[in-house]
Amino acid sequence: MLIKVAFYDRIKNALMPYNSSKYSGLDYFIRAQTAAVLCMSISTIFTYPFDLLHTRITADVTPKGRQRVYSSTFQCFNRTNLDEGRFGCYKGVEFAIAAAIVRSMFQLPIYDMVKMTAEKIGMDKDGTVGSFTQRIGASFVSGLALATILYPFDTFKRNAQLNGGIGYRQAFSDPYECA
Repeated sequence: MLIKVAFYDRIKNALMPYNSSKYSGLDYFIRAQTAAVLCMSISTIFTYPFDLLHTRITADVTPKGRQRVYSSTFQCFNRTNLDEGRFGCYKGVEFAIAAAIVRSMFQLPIYDMVKMTAEKIGMDKDGTVGSFTQRIGASFVSGLALATILYPFDTFKRNAQLNGGIGYRQAFSDPYECA
């Protein structure tokens, strides 16, 4: 989260060099959306190797009494780096960046849409979704909708992460084959 916030402020300031009030309408939306997409992509590139290591260690399911493929996170990183090359820790990053772009583009608009729908059906008397539970409900529904949209990206990413690693067969020659 720290990486996202730090990069978002820098990128937003670069895309909007003047006071935010000087930008309005579509111009402001495009600049803010571009900053969010770039920020999510950059933070994904920095954090993706940890996601790959987490997936591989989690998927290392060996029968009781047998030696695990990876005994530590450090060994998983070393084996991946040595056996699969310099970019072995970035298998499936294309899907992670695509999911980050979709998430950054739709997360808040879906939330606003759910919130406006709640206002229209009369969940709130004063025209705003003011109570805590209503905001949590709108956040839950928007998160569920976004998770449904992003689930295929996550499945493709996990398949690409495990493809050809130690103990896993090489099922795809390139990441787009698993899609």
